[in-house]
Amino acid sequence: MIEAKGEKKGRIYHLSAMLYHRFASISGYVRARGFDRIQQYQMVLSALKASPEGRITRETVAELCKITKPQAYHLLRKMCIDGKLELHGKSRGAYYTQKRTQNTRSYK
Repeated sequence: MIEAKGEKKGRIYHLSAMLYHRFASISGYVRARGFDRIQQYQMVLSALKASPEGRITRETVAELCKITKPQAYHLLRKMCIDGKLELHGKSRGAYYTQKRTQNTRSYK
């Protein structure tokens, strides 16, 4: 009847899919369940492309993905490790940009 999401102090609980199905509110279940990591990756990359400066902050990611700032930090850190993003700056002034691929060939 109740499902858990997250771990330790970040764990939250919501009603199970069966109850949402019974009340014919599948969209309510999806909103309560939240976005999975792949969707969050795509949301961050789409937001970066749409950004006029081509940068995004941890606070913006937290707001965009409906997650806490520490969760946004871990998501962005994972994206940096995976080679998707680059971190610029430190602490409050930090921002992320999409990692540029270096072209090893030069055409002349």
